[in-house]
Amino acid sequence: MYPISLLHHLDLTTLKLLLSISEEGNLTRGARRESIAISAASKRLLGLEQAIGLPLFIRKSKGMTLTAAGETLLDHARQMLQGAQRIHAALMEHARQAQDCVRVAANPSSIAQFVPDDVSHFLNAHKRICVDLQEDSSLNVLQAIEAGRADIGVYADNGVAHDLYCEPYRQDRLIMVVHHKHPLAPRGQISFEESLDNHHIGLHGNDWILNHAMKSSLEAGKPLDIQTQVPSFEVLCRMVQAGVGVGLIPYQVFKSLGPPKNLVSLDLRDEWATRHLKVVVRNPRHLSPAAGKLFTHLTQANNEQRAGVWLARPGERVAGGNPHQLFMS
Repeated sequence: MYPISLLHHLDLTTLKLLLSISEEGNLTRGARRESIAISAASKRLLGLEQAIGLPLFIRKSKGMTLTAAGETLLDHARQMLQGAQRIHAALMEHARQAQDCVRVAANPSSIAQFVPDDVSHFLNAHKRICVDLQEDSSLNVLQAIEAGRADIGVYADNGVAHDLYCEPYRQDRLIMVVHHKHPLAPRGQISFEESLDNHHIGLHGNDWILNHAMKSSLEAGKPLDIQTQVPSFEVLCRMVQAGVGVGLIPYQVFKSLGPPKNLVSLDLRDEWATRHLKVVVRNPRHLSPAAGKLFTHLTQANNEQRAGVWLARPGERVAGGNPHQLFMS
């Protein structure tokens, strides 16, 4: 068993110095890397060797190499430093939780359009609150709230919210994106049924849009040809741009993706193209103070939209161009 004096020398600073000297092959460079004076680094290394009773390095004119004892100590030093990093990460997680962190699950459309700005405004006013934001489909958002994996959810209303508490959040409208040379491009407005003779591009796991598109196709008696699925609305637009097919996206997302190239948006006559996004919790009275503040902030956003702050209607003229044409870089 090593004497107690050895444990006195096995501090994290000395272990990091040992690692740096071995990797740099030089005491001076190792000390500089750890921001330690050369004299202090030399004293630390000498004290460690004296406590062990063995040299840790073979000192040569061209540098320093580890002895067998040095190799053994270095292996243990790496494990101890990794353990210290794990302790730091675990404690930081406790600090994050103590900082009043609110878990939010939101569907892709709300994240692409509204949630980031609303969360940013909220955090500017509440410096000690953090937000853990996860993206998921509307169905999975509801399941996350039910299971307690999220404190607050944002989803596209499909008429089913189980036994959860919901408040209006925003309203958006789906449009059809087509290539500017597509036969439908000059139309300006179509029904979803008129798009069913084309390949469609969908989002992975976007249950609301896919479910309503499939329901509409069944009512029309035509199959919905989902030729490919992509991870984001931006990728969907680029696939349309490449001539792969047509796709449904929220108008505000389409409007924000510019400056455009070779894409045209078509309004949909279908009632389901106008969507109601909602904020959902299990019970507002059981929310933490931080979650309660964010919930209030998000529900107030609905009033701002009703006042005309947020949504431009499809078909509005965009300064300097065709209101339906978006040119992507």
